Amino acid sequence: MLMTEQRRPAIRTLRGWAIHALHETGAIRECEEHGWM
Repeated sequence: MLMTEQRRPAIRTLRGWAIHALHETGAIRECEEHGWM
């Protein structure tokens, strides 16, 4: 029987990976006015 794991969406760019990593650690947050800060 195959077990399914919860998978995160693929990160397709270096920029996307960097934003994801910084956001997960709390180093940056998303701002409606400025984008990421």
